[in-house]
Amino acid sequence: MDTTETYIKMCEKAVEIQKGHSYGESDFIALLETIDHHSIPQSKQWRCYSYCDGYRPDGEPILWLPRQDQLQEMIEIGASGKYAHDFAYHFWNFVQHNTVAVTHCDSMEQLWLAFVMKEKYNEVWNEEDWIEAKT
Repeated sequence: MDTTETYIKMCEKAVEIQKGHSYGESDFIALLETIDHHSIPQSKQWRCYSYCDGYRPDGEPILWLPRQDQLQEMIEIGASGKYAHDFAYHFWNFVQHNTVAVTHCDSMEQLWLAFVMKEKYNEVWNEEDWIEAKT
């Protein structure tokens, strides 16, 4: 599971997939926590957890980090919406024809998030934010 700063930032900026998500026991989340260390000034930092026990400190922002299977469930391709052959074809087509969109991806979660954002919202990652894809 990707818990890198890059994936957290990509998920944070993907507001379309964050809104309306109902948290479940198998979800991965990031919490923006206050770090208070005697040698450095107080700061905020994302920390990753499993949602298995519903842990959430009061008032702290929570961010869903979708797993690869959860990202795949967001895409419907083919007559039934879930044929493996159709999935593979469309995903491979995306990778082959969207070099700029996939260049910044260092994990399968990042790559699948880029695929979801392009297919559903016509947005690509520019290392800072999701922007409208140029056709």
